[in-house]
Amino acid sequence: MPEPIRLEGVRELITALHEIAPETEVAVRDELRKVGKPVAADATKRMADIHVTNVDFRVYIRRRDTVTVEEAKRKTTGTQPEFGALQMVEGLLPARDEKLEDAAKGIERRLDQILRRHGF
Repeated sequence: MPEPIRLEGVRELITALHEIAPETEVAVRDELRKVGKPVAADATKRMADIHVTNVDFRVYIRRRDTVTVEEAKRKTTGTQPEFGALQMVEGLLPARDEKLEDAAKGIERRLDQILRRHGF
């Protein structure tokens, strides 16, 4: 399993904002979800390029500060155990690596906008 990418201080920021203005937590989670959407779209495109079209990648927010892109469809038969590895190697990891810098800048920019909007 690849190591998740972490931005330092996001959890602490969300916790502090929740104590001061709880509505900002929802705004931060929505913005974090938007940052993951280009990775999901790119991973879907990469899978289509190798003629795998039955994927449904979705963005989830875990534990207030972790953005994950995961396959939303459930396993059906289990007759192709290597399919998960194929998704990781051909779709998700290359998409994450390509969009990583843009995602980090996007999170920073969106957090700044939320803080300004709420008077911080």
